[in-house]
Amino acid sequence: MGGTTLSDRYTGFRSAGVSEPRIYLRFAASRLTETLADTPSVPVLGPRQRATKTTLAKPAGESNGYAYASFDDAVAPAAARRDPVGLVGDLTERVIVDEVQRVQEHFGPTRR
Repeated sequence: MGGTTLSDRYTGFRSAGVSEPRIYLRFAASRLTETLADTPSVPVLGPRQRATKTTLAKPAGESNGYAYASFDDAVAPAAARRDPVGLVGDLTERVIVDEVQRVQEHFGPTRR
């Protein structure tokens, strides 16, 4: 869409009477796989619940050789708080990190 910003696209949807664009997993999965091939970090963003972010990211990552780690329980965030550098050190080079917002404050000390 040369020169069209994401904001322009959403404005177009709203003016057409559509509250938000729909993402179809079969299309989003291929775009995610394509992006993972040459981009070291790919955020998958969406509403808090039932947005199918995990449903999209986990299988796409696993089929491309990525491990999967989640902070969606009490144990993993507690481990990250105790030893953030050790936690990141235990991750594989290619990993899908789910629910990272639960420990985002610990990624600053791990940057090396």
